[in-house]
Amino acid sequence: MFTQLKNYIILNDNVWHQSNKNQRKCSGKQKVQQFNHINAQNANYAIVATIASNVKLASISLSQYKNQNNKKNQKMRRRKNYLENSFDSKFITISELAQQDLKNFVDQRFKQQQKLTLQEICMIFYQLLNGLEYIHDQNFIHRDISPQNILVFQDQIIKICDFGFVSYGEQTNANVGKQDFVAPEVYSGNQNYNKSIDIWSLGLTLYYLCTGSTKYNSRSANIFAREQNHIVLPEVYKDLQALFDKMMQLETQNRPSASQLKEELMAIIDEGSPNFQKYQSSLLTHQMNQHKKQNPAMEYV
Repeated sequence: MFTQLKNYIILNDNVWHQSNKNQRKCSGKQKVQQFNHINAQNANYAIVATIASNVKLASISLSQYKNQNNKKNQKMRRRKNYLENSFDSKFITISELAQQDLKNFVDQRFKQQQKLTLQEICMIFYQLLNGLEYIHDQNFIHRDISPQNILVFQDQIIKICDFGFVSYGEQTNANVGKQDFVAPEVYSGNQNYNKSIDIWSLGLTLYYLCTGSTKYNSRSANIFAREQNHIVLPEVYKDLQALFDKMMQLETQNRPSASQLKEELMAIIDEGSPNFQKYQSSLLTHQMNQHKKQNPAMEYV
C-alpha cells in the first residue's frame, strides 16, 4: 500500500519522510529512494493512517503494528487492510507523539513513591488552565476533562486532547463524561449546563494530581463532593486548597473561570523556577510562530 501527504509516505507499514522537497516526481522504487525511513520508536511524531468514506472516519496508529506475533496487532492489521481496500479516499494525519497520558504519568510516579511536588503540580495545572482558557474563549465546552484526556510530552509539556464530546455554544445538555470527573449538573436530566462543568472536572483532576486516586475516604471523590462534603487535600498541597475548593462549588455560578484560576495560581507558582521559565519561553516561541503564519510578511522582518 502506498499513501502520500506532502513529504510523508506509508509503504508496507513503514513511514518515510522526504529529505529534499525539490526533487522531481517519480514512482515505484525511485520514489522510495527519496525518503528517509522514520524510526517510530524514537520519533517525535505519531503517524496515523486515516481512511475516510463520506462522514465515516477510521484511524489506526502504525505504532500498534510493531509486534507481529501479537494477536491483537494482527487483528488491527486485518482491520487496517480491510479499510484500505474498502475506500478510495486515503490521507495521513501527522501529529505530535506524546509519551503518555496524565493518568499513566501520575500512576507511575506514585508507584515509584515519587509524588509530584507542589511546583510540579502548579506547572502542570498552569498549562491545563492555559489550554482550557483557550477552549472556552473559542466558545467550546470540552465536556470530558480527565487525566486520560491530557497528554504528557517531554519536559512535562501538557496538552488537552480528545475532543469527541466537545460542544459549541454557551450551553449544552448531553449526559457525557467520565463518572469520576463529570460535574453534578450533567446528571440532572435535560437541564442545560455551561462551561463551568469543565472547571469541576479540572478540580477533580487536580485532586488526582495530588493523591493519585479518584477515591476519598474509600468513596468516590466525585460522589463525596456532590453530596456537599468538603474534601481536604494532603497537607503538602495545602497551598492549593483554596483554589480546589472554589472549583468544587455545587453552584455553577460560584465556580471561577479558567482565567481567574490562572491569576490565583500565579501567586503559588515560583516564577523563577527553570521549568516555568522554559515553559514561558516555549509559549512565546509558539505565539511568535503563529503570528508569522498569520502575517507572512513577518518572515522577512
